[in-house]
Amino acid sequence: MFTSKRSKKLMTSIMLASTLMGLATVVPSFTSSNVTVAHASSKVIQVKVKHYMNEDIHIAIEGWLHDHLSENVADAIETKADVAYSNTYDKTKSDAKSMVAAYAVLTKYTGVKIDAKGNFSDNAKIDKNKAKTALKNADTEAAINSSVSSVVNTASKKKTTSKKKTTPKKKTSKKKATKKYAYKVSKLTSKKTKSNKYVKVNGKVKVSTKALAKKHHAKWARITTYKGYKYVRLNKHNNFKATIKAPKAKNTWAKAGYYTKNMKHGKVVKKHGKVTYTFHLLSAHKKVSVKAYK
Repeated sequence: MFTSKRSKKLMTSIMLASTLMGLATVVPSFTSSNVTVAHASSKVIQVKVKHYMNEDIHIAIEGWLHDHLSENVADAIETKADVAYSNTYDKTKSDAKSMVAAYAVLTKYTGVKIDAKGNFSDNAKIDKNKAKTALKNADTEAAINSSVSSVVNTASKKKTTSKKKTTPKKKTSKKKATKKYAYKVSKLTSKKTKSNKYVKVNGKVKVSTKALAKKHHAKWARITTYKGYKYVRLNKHNNFKATIKAPKAKNTWAKAGYYTKNMKHGKVVKKHGKVTYTFHLLSAHKKVSVKAYK
């Protein structure tokens, strides 16, 4: 289950850092990225993905696959799920339908029945023979798109909610409000080290809305991999860098923010004798693919 009881197990490592530092604020959001790297057989290819699912769900899925399967098989399944989500979102602009498509791909290649909300049995085991079939039709971008097309078409037609018939009203053109952030992660690079065990991350944070930035100053960056969160202090030029042990990392996310101490009835909240904090986000997340060592 990627959304309730099961997700607690899958995301233990993800939430470990935020538990020690306090409750981290999680903002469901979508990003677009030019490419994602897929490992098909022994070949590395580039696949265009415009839209990504919620960051924490994506990390939970990535961790689940890599915990049970070899790297190339897990990457092949993950890439097909990403493509199914993105292609469905392009057609429907619906996160719910897009997640149905992504879960359908996971069900197809793992043998684990996953419903539209990401729930599955605690006793379910991944069928490794089925999982290996994800390596087929994964040598080109066109083949990957073709392999998930039936899932995308089914999910696009699926009714997610039942609506009662109402008298049609005159349409008024309203633009969806875009959330403004005080800062943005303007630069982000992520590269494997020579040993392939670690990922070197470098980034820069810039002010995007001056009025909001005056209220709260960004002092930290939160870097996310499938291993979880790592918090890094910004220097005086708002740059940050970190080396993270994540041998199977495919993607890296980064957000800017600041901490406050948790208070209750005027007293600082402590856990196991340590002061707890809440991390407040001040930027949307930026996502990049991890580059190979050269």
